[in-house]
Amino acid sequence: MDLGLEWPQKADGRFLRDAEPRAGRNSLSQMKESLTKQQRLKKKNDISRVFSSAHKVSCFGAKLFYRENGLNRNRIMVTLVRKYGTAVQRNRAKRVTREAYRRMQASLKTGYDLVVVLYPHSDTYDNRSRQLQELVEKASLRLDTSPPTSAH
Repeated sequence: MDLGLEWPQKADGRFLRDAEPRAGRNSLSQMKESLTKQQRLKKKNDISRVFSSAHKVSCFGAKLFYRENGLNRNRIMVTLVRKYGTAVQRNRAKRVTREAYRRMQASLKTGYDLVVVLYPHSDTYDNRSRQLQELVEKASLRLDTSPPTSAH
């Protein structure tokens, strides 16, 4: 069945569907910067263990539940309270918070399961990053980066 439709052509006569992939899109040379599966807290038992026997700290707009996990890495889960805006707002809040964590994870102690509960607030990267830093400070999860003091 010929509908008389053709693929658009480029100036050199090739069809657009045969053209090279666009630069910067789906390129293997780009490094994936999201959290790995090992860095995400997924199993129901692990999550309920964090909520039931965890320590918690809070600040305006967020709450952090944390518990030692016996591993050499941290695992994180970001969740929201009920009635948190639209799906777009919920996804953005979680995405921004995960990115803030990803950028600061090198300065954190390892061996913890972390659950971040978000409350409706301004979902800018700066706000969520400040909240996460405040929660980490309150929970004493930041690595000690101060230079050693000499005792004389």
